[in-house]
Amino acid sequence: MAKPWLHQITPQTRSGRIATDNGHISRACDFDDRSAAYAPFVRAMLTQIQARAPDARVHFGSPPVAFWMQLAFVSVALILLAAVLLLLPLPAPFPLAVIAKLGVILYGLAMLPRWIRKNLPRDGDLKSAFEQLPG
Repeated sequence: MAKPWLHQITPQTRSGRIATDNGHISRACDFDDRSAAYAPFVRAMLTQIQARAPDARVHFGSPPVAFWMQLAFVSVALILLAAVLLLLPLPAPFPLAVIAKLGVILYGLAMLPRWIRKNLPRDGDLKSAFEQLPG
């Protein structure tokens, strides 16, 4: 299930990257929104980074490889759904079922660009990082 509350920020350091997000796994397939603790922590971290390295850059969202893998998975799933819906046999005169199938497929196609725009990994400066934080 989509988590519109999920935020991830990855500051680049000399020795590597530090990925931080506000999701917490409470048990298998169950995540909690920890924005109340996440936002103040990240604000304090970014303030310290800004004091030491004002030109620092941050990365928002999933790593690019993970994003493109997710996009490939979603695209294949949408293609398979369309194939199943179109190839599923119907009782003789049911044009309403055909319209419903096409509606489901078109809805999936219409949502894909929105999902891509919302989740596209992006880089930014510290000022934009403060603006991206929840709460």
